Amino acid sequence: RQFQSSLLSYIKLIEVLALLKPSILPAVRESYSELVCEGILSKKRLKTYFMSLPGKSSINMEMYTVDLSIYPPIALRSQPITEANNQHMKPVQAKDVEIALTELLPVIAREAYFTAALFGLSAKHLSGREKKRNFESAKRSVDFSSQFFKYYIARICGIASEADAEGKKVFADPMLSLVASILLNEAMENYIDRQKKGGDHSLSLAYVRATILDLRKKVDKQWVSWVEEQIKWIQSSPGVPLTGKRAGVFTSIARFPSYLDHVLICCKAG
Repeated sequence: RQFQSSLLSYIKLIEVLALLKPSILPAVRESYSELVCEGILSKKRLKTYFMSLPGKSSINMEMYTVDLSIYPPIALRSQPITEANNQHMKPVQAKDVEIALTELLPVIAREAYFTAALFGLSAKHLSGREKKRNFESAKRSVDFSSQFFKYYIARICGIASEADAEGKKVFADPMLSLVASILLNEAMENYIDRQKKGGDHSLSLAYVRATILDLRKKVDKQWVSWVEEQIKWIQSSPGVPLTGKRAGVFTSIARFPSYLDHVLICCKAG
């Protein structure tokens, strides 16, 4: 807030530039994004923040997902597993995801709001087409400013990544992604423009929703891919008829309740 307050006096100057030479504004926005990316939302600052989270999941990249075939089979009248008393039933570090979303999404929303206000991207006299174009401009700017937030939040949500400059790579963790999807959906509720204020406020909320949706698409895709792989395993297991119409409980299906117990354990821990 102090950083943004120090720039308020430049709004009039930017308005003059917009009138005299509007073609220069994209370059000014790019310079501002670089200033933010190297300052308040720098990689060093965000790395320190994510390392300080209780589960330290940005550095402790422990996998929580196992294939359905590894879960223990469950008898029909057995009791549900309610505690992580099995090596394959460990709860995910969902608390880190919840804390990061709660503490950092408001920072991203404020940055989107200030970017829109600083460059006059959501003035009320603009047409719908101009507002849409300006939203895309603001999105590109804030995407660059918040690139390290997105990098680390993706890591702690278990989203797979390519190897970085240090050779580190995040492998997909569908169980963590499933729980993260629930938390992202809950976070979305805080950024719906129910009051229909319009202007910079609505633009900043729309940006955060777009960010959350992008993350949700990635985590949902990973979990669905895992489910499809397990379906293939079930279909290829002995005793499963090709038509799928024969009644009975198959050995592969008997492992499914254990997986559901694991999901409940992870959700409760989160």
